[in-house]
Amino acid sequence: MEQFSTELLTLVIGILSLLTSITIAFILHNASKKIETQNFSNSLRASWIDIDSTVLADDRLLEAIDDLLHPGYKGSPIEEKRRRWLCYMISNALSVNFNGIKHRLLPDPKAAEQSLIASLEGLTQHPEFMDIIVNYSYEQDFKDLCLRVREQHVT
Repeated sequence: MEQFSTELLTLVIGILSLLTSITIAFILHNASKKIETQNFSNSLRASWIDIDSTVLADDRLLEAIDDLLHPGYKGSPIEEKRRRWLCYMISNALSVNFNGIKHRLLPDPKAAEQSLIASLEGLTQHPEFMDIIVNYSYEQDFKDLCLRVREQHVT
C-alpha cells in the first residue's frame, strides 16, 4: 500500500510539474509576443514621425508625395496638401492606438478606447479624413469603427 501511495504521489508531482512547465511556457510566450508587438508598433510609429517631419519640412516633398497619393488633386493648394497629410498623420497615430487597445497593450484600455472614440467623433465628420481611412491601407476593424462613429455622430 505504501509503495502505491509513493507511486501515486510521484505521478501527481510529475503531472503538476508538467502542467506548471506548460503554464510558464504559455505565459512567457504571450508576454514575449506582447513585447514584440509593442516594439514593432513603437518602431513603426518612430518611422512615421521621421517621415512626417521630413515631408512637412519641405513643401516640394509634400507636393511630390501628395501628387503620388492623390493624382486627381494635382495642382491643389499647398494648404490642402498639408491638410491631407495631417489626416494621414492623425489616422496613423489613431490606428496604432486602436491596435494597442485591441491587443491589450495599453495600461488602461477602457480609458484609451474612450479617448480614441472622442477623437474620432469630430475627425470622422471630415471628408478628407474619411477618404484616407476608407481608401488606404487600414485594417477593416479600424475602418468599421470609424464608419460606426461617423454614423453615430452625423451632424
